[in-house]
Amino acid sequence: MKNELRILGRLLLLIVSLTMAESVHASGGCVADTDEKIEIQISPANQSWGDYTGRQLIPSTLVDKCEKDAGRFLMISLGSAFWDTTNTGINTSIFGDHAARNCSINNSHVLGDFKQSRATASLLRQYKFIRSCFDVRVVDVGGEPIIAKENQEFCQVRREEDGAVTLIGDMCFLKVRGRNKFAIQPVFKGKCLEPSYLQELGIEPQDMYAKLNTLIAGDDTGNSQDLTHIGSRLLHLNIAPDSKTLKLTEDYGPMTPRFATDYSVESDISDIEIKQQSDTSELQLKFLVSNFAPEKCVGNECASASNYTQPFFGQVELYQVGKTKQTLIDEWWDGGLVPPNWQGLVPGMKFRLSEGPLVKGGRYKIVVTMQNPTDDYSIFLSGFRQMLLNMYATEDAEVGIDIFPNISSLSNLGVLPSFGGVGSLVRHNQGVALGEIVRGLDGIIKSQIWPPYYDRVCDDKSSCLKVGNKKFHQKYVVDFVVGEKDLDTGAQKLLNLSISKRSVLGGNYDNKTSGFATLTCER
Repeated sequence: MKNELRILGRLLLLIVSLTMAESVHASGGCVADTDEKIEIQISPANQSWGDYTGRQLIPSTLVDKCEKDAGRFLMISLGSAFWDTTNTGINTSIFGDHAARNCSINNSHVLGDFKQSRATASLLRQYKFIRSCFDVRVVDVGGEPIIAKENQEFCQVRREEDGAVTLIGDMCFLKVRGRNKFAIQPVFKGKCLEPSYLQELGIEPQDMYAKLNTLIAGDDTGNSQDLTHIGSRLLHLNIAPDSKTLKLTEDYGPMTPRFATDYSVESDISDIEIKQQSDTSELQLKFLVSNFAPEKCVGNECASASNYTQPFFGQVELYQVGKTKQTLIDEWWDGGLVPPNWQGLVPGMKFRLSEGPLVKGGRYKIVVTMQNPTDDYSIFLSGFRQMLLNMYATEDAEVGIDIFPNISSLSNLGVLPSFGGVGSLVRHNQGVALGEIVRGLDGIIKSQIWPPYYDRVCDDKSSCLKVGNKKFHQKYVVDFVVGEKDLDTGAQKLLNLSISKRSVLGGNYDNKTSGFATLTCER
């Protein structure tokens, strides 16, 4: 019975995590303040932890205005967050029994087999660290008593002298009363700074992601189908590597994060979608990416450059090809962020051409050049900022989030401290203030913390090559003729397709005519 409850509870949480259409549920009940993402830097080598300003204080989530939910239960879970391989959203597992999807990579001359076992091992390390190194503290800021069973099916409730409760477990329930004002705060355990303890747990230095989920439930059994999601707060946990295992950025003191300087994202192009409109064409590129690098062990400590989130961006040029020359039509920077130890689809933004639609029957060429991961990322953000300003006349304008999936992924991954403006892109009202986004982008562009400058590009075996002043580390050339509209997808068919790739690490191919690389996953 316990396993059945676990499965049902996990499925229910996954469902509500993927369908967070509203921040406040329709009944007007409890409200959760979950805008600010939580960034925590953990350095076992320096025996220190805190945010990027050095504060050892994790912000609380406030749940209040609960009059209409009185008598029901507040469900709280600090779950392990992970990205679906098709990049359709963030899933949350609260029991640690999640595994990477079983997928296969097809028609790729570059990417090898899908590495499900290694991705799963990374997710399990993440869950173990979250559950072993964090409890959740809840206090009623209005002084109301907190009502909860102390021994729950999936949770132990420990009462503190100041009236707070500490929640230990997968999911915990508190009785809701109309005057409750719950402040919910993850609490980091100091013992998790000890390298010996982390080695005992099997934890490696890596980027980790968690979600503090709050829901209103009909009962406190853990198997109620009467669940209403009221908020989630993303935690980005960076366990810093040791310079003995990985090449790192310069050491500027214990409060300045250091990042691995080996770049390990390999890719293959997966699709070019063209949708014609009366006065323009909308293009979206998609890539299959793989972020896996060899592990290096020194003594009992192991680490890998692919244990960390990495940028994947490049310049896109669109040419019209004539009989004697080719003409540049438009250019832009595109890409996304790649989670640690992850393989999957990175969709670019839907880019609208500045001058008219593509001609049916016309021959075109798209060139994608990835020169320097850090510079391409910065240029992309600056270009996106200018594109927004060009598209909207005033800063009071609202920007729809549906055409910018890659920017939403930047906010979700949360690798920087100053994500205030861009964080609004994951609010589910389909429109956010332009000025707010621009200010958020400015904060990211000015930041000198992440990403680092990568010294080397590495494959998933053991080959590395210094980036230096090379013209690119990956480059694609795609030739095609614009065909008829596909009635099923609404996109134009691409005829006479020919794809070529160059990479500094090899895996090159020329004039591939069998189509794009694809990813097939079991449901």
